[in-house]
Amino acid sequence: MRTLPWENYSPNNWENWRLKFAAPLTTDRGNQDLQQLEYLGMENVESWTGKLVRSELNDELNEEKDTLQITGIAFDSYHVLFGKLRPYLAKVFLPNSSGICSTEFLVLEPIKSINRKYLFYVLLTKEFIATVNASTFGSKMPRANWDFIGSQSVPVPPISEQNKIVNYLDRETTQIDNLIAAKEQMLTLLEEKREALISHAVTRGLDPNVAFKRSGLDWLGDIPKHWNIQKVKHSFEIVLGKMLEPTQRTNNDIEVPYLKALHIHWDGVIFQYLLNMWANQTEIRHLKLKQGDLLVCEGGEVGRATILNIELPPNTIIQNSLHRVRSKESGENRFLRYLLRHASTKGVIDVLCNRATIGHFTVEKFREFLFALPPKNEQILIADYLDYETSKIDELLSAIKESIALLKERRSALITAAVTGQIALEEMTS
Repeated sequence: MRTLPWENYSPNNWENWRLKFAAPLTTDRGNQDLQQLEYLGMENVESWTGKLVRSELNDELNEEKDTLQITGIAFDSYHVLFGKLRPYLAKVFLPNSSGICSTEFLVLEPIKSINRKYLFYVLLTKEFIATVNASTFGSKMPRANWDFIGSQSVPVPPISEQNKIVNYLDRETTQIDNLIAAKEQMLTLLEEKREALISHAVTRGLDPNVAFKRSGLDWLGDIPKHWNIQKVKHSFEIVLGKMLEPTQRTNNDIEVPYLKALHIHWDGVIFQYLLNMWANQTEIRHLKLKQGDLLVCEGGEVGRATILNIELPPNTIIQNSLHRVRSKESGENRFLRYLLRHASTKGVIDVLCNRATIGHFTVEKFREFLFALPPKNEQILIADYLDYETSKIDELLSAIKESIALLKERRSALITAAVTGQIALEEMTS
């Protein structure tokens, strides 16, 4: 059984209370008219920070509040909300007005001797979240129940110390959050720079003095005069994967590992393990993979593509959510990958596949897809250039993401240290 850190150590003048006594559960349910009250769903609370996040669903509900009635739990500005569904997401929220929330929230009402912002910080500690998460039931929609959560202990210093802790954490976490926000803005700018770099290279080439012509395709605009508009099938061979076969059909079938759309990301093939399906030797020969193959999603995020550059288990094939692309004499896989990324960013593939419903980048659509193709040697030069330039950007992105992760760890550790009395009050107020 997990032990919360404050159960082993806290200052002598602090007490440990059961959460249910420090902040009893409120269960004021019912159909409440959204004309007066805003609705808050789990998706509206940012993990680990408790910040309010708008969502399309939330906006739709509140726009139609004159006709909708939502079953939920009423909350007010003196409550603390704790998400019991998938508690590892750490959805804790401090409302500043009244509203109705999803029944996946527990609505807690701290007693007078508990500063609700202090309780908010306690509930956000990694240790409390991990303890609650370990108690969940249900594999697809894991939930924790109030009986368990309410029985957990929370550290309770005198109210004057709670206030000082809150002031300290507000100040320190705001500074950390500002640093994180600045770094996240840097990520956005770098990602925009990368997309602009790709866009320019695959539509206008690398020669600044080249003559241009109209492509006839809105998403491409003007292209170098010596490039050709053609269908993908003329320079690339496209093969769709095999429909999942969970059972053996003949004695000649064997189990083989397979890749699917979920494994394909713009920056590589990513998986922890591969599942198997049944296939015969003809299918295995037809669908086997080798390094340098271009793998393109037929479903899901249609058009998402990557170059296979890792070793796979023997006889690995592809499911029918993926295309395998191999270049013919006039094509270069890496160039096509960058071109598909640009087309995806522009929304061209989504429109082609009618992704407003359930889009599929079928083999027919892919083969007939029109694009601008430079000569083979120029495709290679462009791909080499983009490999080099985007790798530099990716290194910067990786370093910034690592620094953001460290800041988030510091934020979490700071909260735990403060609510367990490991930071002297003098230090907090200095």
